[in-house]
Parts: sequence; C-alpha cells; structure tokens
Amino acid sequence: YFKGRSKNTKKIIKNYANRLEKKFPNKIKLRCYKTPEEVDRAITDADSIAAQTYQRRIGVSLKDTPELRSKWNFLAKNGWLRVYVLYLEGKPCAFWSGVVYRNSYVSVFTGFDPDLSYYHPGQHLLIRMIQTFCANGQVKQIWFGQGEADYKRRFSNTCATQLDIFLFSPKFKGQRLRWTKASIKVVSNFAKKILTRLNISQKLKKHSRQGFFSPFKTIEKKI
Repeated sequence: YFKGRSKNTKKIIKNYANRLEKKFPNKIKLRCYKTPEEVDRAITDADSIAAQTYQRRIGVSLKDTPELRSKWNFLAKNGWLRVYVLYLEGKPCAFWSGVVYRNSYVSVFTGFDPDLSYYHPGQHLLIRMIQTFCANGQVKQIWFGQGEADYKRRFSNTCATQLDIFLFSPKFKGQRLRWTKASIKVVSNFAKKILTRLNISQKLKKHSRQGFFSPFKTIEKKI
C-alpha cells in the first residue's frame, strides 16, 4: 500500500513519524477498542480529545452522550466497532472511530489534540491503523467519508461524488422553502469560491482549529 503512494507522501509519512518518535521515544502506544467491555474507556478517551478540537466548537464532533454509548454498545456486540486511540506518555492525543463491515472500515469520527499539531498525531495514528489492517487482512478498503482534507488526498485511491436530492411540496410553503434553500446555497457557493480564489480557506480552517474564533480563548489570552 505505502509503495503505491506518491514520492512526496512517502516523504511526509517518514518525516512526521520521525518527528513524533524523536519527541516521545518509547512513549507512543496504540490501542484498539472493539468489545462491549471497552466501550466506556473508548468513549471517555475519545471525548477528552474531541473536546479540544475545532469540530466541537462548531458542533460536529464526537460527544459523549447516552445515544452514542448505546450505538457503540450495539456495534461492539455485533463485532463491528473499531475505535483506535493513540497515547503519548499515557495520555490520549488522537482517535479514529469507525465501523468494520464486509471487509470495509467506514470512518465516522476522528480528532487529535491541537496542541500537538506540529507532530501530526492524527496522521501517525492513521498510518498505524492502516498497518494493522494490512497485517490482519480483515479490512480491504477504508471509506474516509464526505468532505475534503489533505490526508484524504494523500491516502485515497478513488473519490466518489454523492448528490443529495430534495423534494418540495408544490404549495406555497414548500416553494418558499425551496427558494430559501436555493438562495442560501448560492451565497454559500459564492463565498467558498472567493475564499478559495484568495487562497485563505485553509488559513481560516487552521485558525479555527487553534481557537482563533473562540471569544473565550481570546479573553483568556488577554488575561
């Protein structure tokens, strides 16, 4: 698998791995949680990481809830749950949760400690996870899910485009909702094009990961 990556990707993998291992020699540990008895520890450790991510601030990250615990218990009982957590000096710093079904690993939630972004623990975890899949032969493909990300471009072989279809009532309320949604979509697409053209979309994402848009973090820094 790794031989099939580009020369630049292989260089990045090696550099990031060396960077992490030099900083934390013999203090890196990977654990995979998949049984009902391990669900509590998996959720606790994953939530402690997710709480520090920018995804939590915008409400799309993993969160410890009764619904999630019930779901993970169901998946674990059926042998489908796989939650990988990377530990540095015994502290959870990155996680990758997903479902194994019919030789595929479907990624659901992922996250890493933003204070360790220089060492790229999330990518290190992904590489270790892929090595595990190659070793046991159970997983033949990984579905990274929707959205764009640098790691998806580096480690994916194919890309699938999905389309959402919405049906609206021909009545006034239905058509009003249709035009409202269409207007929001036009504004959103225009804003994305401008940000991409000005080459600042990635900068905004980086700042949001670092808490740039958090008023509480700004106040804390001033104090």
